[in-house]
Amino acid sequence: MAPNRDQYIEQQWVKQGRRRARREKLARFRWLLVIPAVAALFGGAVAVSRYGLVDKVVNVVSPAPDAAAAGWLDPKYPFADSPAATWADGAAGIEPPAAAPVGGYSAEQVAAAAARVKELIVLSRLDRSVIQQGRTEPVTSRLSARARQELGGDLRTVVAKLTDQRPLMDAQPKVRGTMTFDVDEHGVLRAHTNYVFVYAFAPQPAGSHARTWDVLTLYRVNMDYLVIDDTARFDRDSQGLVPGGGAGSYYLNMDCALSKQGIIAPPTRVKVTVSAGVDDRGRSPESFFDPNSPMPTENSCK
Repeated sequence: MAPNRDQYIEQQWVKQGRRRARREKLARFRWLLVIPAVAALFGGAVAVSRYGLVDKVVNVVSPAPDAAAAGWLDPKYPFADSPAATWADGAAGIEPPAAAPVGGYSAEQVAAAAARVKELIVLSRLDRSVIQQGRTEPVTSRLSARARQELGGDLRTVVAKLTDQRPLMDAQPKVRGTMTFDVDEHGVLRAHTNYVFVYAFAPQPAGSHARTWDVLTLYRVNMDYLVIDDTARFDRDSQGLVPGGGAGSYYLNMDCALSKQGIIAPPTRVKVTVSAGVDDRGRSPESFFDPNSPMPTENSCK
């Protein structure tokens, strides 16, 4: 027997939220990963590494020749020497699927749900007033009342958190990934989202020369959202978006001290090396930018 409408969200959230809470407890110490192929890719700032950026991935409009020759970052092209160079900018990288019926939901209902999920992702991962300035109301107002109650004030699983001490560059973050829909065991429409965000931070100290891997941090998040818009089955407090489930998240090229505060930022000191290859698990540097690759679990922020 399906739970009544007042019980449903609590049961669904607790089941998914407990798993995510366990992951997030570990994530405070897992946000910078021991990934040999990528550690050198990001300048050897994380543990001992053997590999680095594969030259063949640089297939974009090049920075100014003098900047490229010197190896310095051109602020107009902060992603030029990264696998994310050709990805979409910002919200353009959040592409909802083509509208089609799912379960008992019409194509129009699915399209409307996809628009809501995209809006939430853009606000929570890309909107600078939210992620940099901490104005979270635009995000929480789109969640169900019960989801807000369960989250309390801890929005780490829902909102990317940056700091004014490490501001972003003007360039929009690069984004790549997928959104798909199905229905859960109770017939509720569910969005599966899996996106990689690459942020470009202003060099530190301000105005100093930097290389690509001095300023980039990658954030991959795999999260599910229930989309509840059914007053016949669920009460008012259940209406809205309910985050929970999914495979979790990981970060690359993170400042360990800030990561323990839940803040996304690159390390302040890196030593750039460039080489090519795969690690002892057969993974290439590009694979960690691939939203379809297995979710890593290694840890080097201890």
